[in-house]
Amino acid sequence: MKKIITDGFIILFITLLVLEIVLRILQYEPYQQEEYQIYSEPELALVPHEEWGLALKSGRFTTTINEGLTYKATHEKKGVRSSGFVENDSMPEIHFYGCSFTYGMGVNDEETFSYLLQQKIKNNFKVVNFGVPAYGNVQGFLQSQKRIKKGEDKTKYIFAVYADFHEERNILTSSYRAQMHYGLNVLGIEKKKGAAFPFVDLKQNQLEVNYCRMKDLYQPVFLRNYSALSNVIQEIKNNLHDKELDPEQTTLRLFSEWNTWCEKNNIQFVIVSLLKNERSKKRVKQFRENGMVTLDLGLDILCNDKLNNAPYDSHPNAAAHRIYAERIFNYLQPDHFD
Repeated sequence: MKKIITDGFIILFITLLVLEIVLRILQYEPYQQEEYQIYSEPELALVPHEEWGLALKSGRFTTTINEGLTYKATHEKKGVRSSGFVENDSMPEIHFYGCSFTYGMGVNDEETFSYLLQQKIKNNFKVVNFGVPAYGNVQGFLQSQKRIKKGEDKTKYIFAVYADFHEERNILTSSYRAQMHYGLNVLGIEKKKGAAFPFVDLKQNQLEVNYCRMKDLYQPVFLRNYSALSNVIQEIKNNLHDKELDPEQTTLRLFSEWNTWCEKNNIQFVIVSLLKNERSKKRVKQFRENGMVTLDLGLDILCNDKLNNAPYDSHPNAAAHRIYAERIFNYLQPDHFD
């Protein structure tokens, strides 16, 4: 019996080894996370959050990306990035909800489109930048509802900033869970037990909000980072999981419900599309066909180094933010401003 067990293990080992060699010959590789370095002074500009996954830590931070791009960011106590507004509780508000593009990753406070817009419209509105790196559209949907329910009803406009990669974030695909897992490690963020990322799903054509605990984001197959075979098994597992998800219809329903909710609360809801590609163009058309107001600011950020922070980072640079601010300002009918 002992010999049979031993022989069985030997055969299994040889079989797995042959499969690994064959996959390498066919140019399959172990999982490789893109190299990315980011650190801030003081440390941890982002912190775990029990409802949104991550949140901005209040303070003044100097952040460096890939040892070459440094920018300064001010996080206010309300968990928003500074837009340079002098506090005045009587002002109607314009809210921007989005990811690191909205937040302004890679540019200083005064270079973000929310800050530039505030300077243009002066004291007619207060501009609030709710953008946070790694967010999809789910966080904005939930945050805006929570604010209004608490009686914070000075909101005149909600600009929901859309990029096509938000769709995988809205439903927490397997690939995005893996990205978040490694991203949190790079940032040095502790996966606290109480922290959780929100995501949405369609159940019997109804939008359902769920939460994934931060510590449960990602459980890779053994040796995925070292074995092509393990990585293939992980990809098959991911595809089976994500096959049941519908990012397109789920995101459409998310925005539709957000729009309906804003109408009930007399808030102008505008979907702002930031990227120029076929998927974004298609989605903007679908939003409009479903009765939603859109503002297509599409710029070729990811492929045009004149508009991103190349060679260190692919986020919009100061030039792109200036274009965004100008186009949003024009949309808001500047003749009505002082």
